[in-house]
Formats: sequence, structure tokens, C-alpha cells
Amino acid sequence: MTLEMTLLRLSGAFGRPARSGGAAAAGGGPRTQLPFLRKLVQDALLIPNTHQSSTPFRPYPPPSSGEQKQRGSTVLYKDTQCIIVNDAYPKSRLHCLVLPLDLSLHSINALRIEHAPLLRHFMDVADRYVQFHRKSSVGEKDT
Repeated sequence: MTLEMTLLRLSGAFGRPARSGGAAAAGGGPRTQLPFLRKLVQDALLIPNTHQSSTPFRPYPPPSSGEQKQRGSTVLYKDTQCIIVNDAYPKSRLHCLVLPLDLSLHSINALRIEHAPLLRHFMDVADRYVQFHRKSSVGEKDT
């Protein structure tokens, strides 16, 4: 889904009463309400920002081998509005999450049209991380 489609859906969703039932009622609600992710964001608030350093992004952690895989997320980037972490339960070889540092944004339902600049910022940070990863992957293949 593109950012424009997301913004259109958000603008159309305002003023509607919350729906009862559905995925959230069945336990399939937004994953950002998981205590693990909230704790991850709370812990990240205490670490320094990386966006102004000479190396703002950290490389994606290599996959663990063997049965002793340790589940956990590492902060790969942090600025004043968001963090990027590797997913503790990745669905692909490279699976990251961009999470807001604003703990009041506990689910997609908490978003309002005034959060559009924040969503654009998420997209920009995610795009820059993809470019960083592509460049670092090319560098590894050349050596």
C-alpha cells in the first residue's frame, strides 16, 4: 500500500465510530500493542540518537545458525521521531520495523491526518535504510 493510499484511508476513517468485533476483537489487533514492542520503544528512548552520527544505520544482524536462535530486536537506527529495529520473528531474510517513539501511537487506529508528516518521515527513513543496506551488500560482494 502506498503512502497516498494510507493517507486517503486515514482521512476517510476520521469521524467514524470504532467498529466492534473484527480482527482486533479476535486477538489479531495491531502488533504495536504487544508489550515487547512497547518496552523496546521505551528502552530506545534512553539511548542516543544515531541519525546525526557518521554511521546513522547499523547493519542488519546476520541470521543465527542452529537451534539456539535467540529472539530479540536490535535498534538499527534512531532519530527524534522513530526507530528501526530488526523483527524478532522475521518473515523474510531482511525484515525491519519502523516504530514511532511517541508511545501514544499504540496502534494504527490512533493515527490522525495530522500524523501524515510523521508517516512520510517513516517512509523516508525506511527508504534510506534500504539504500544503506543495498550499498553495504554490494560492498560485501565486491570484496
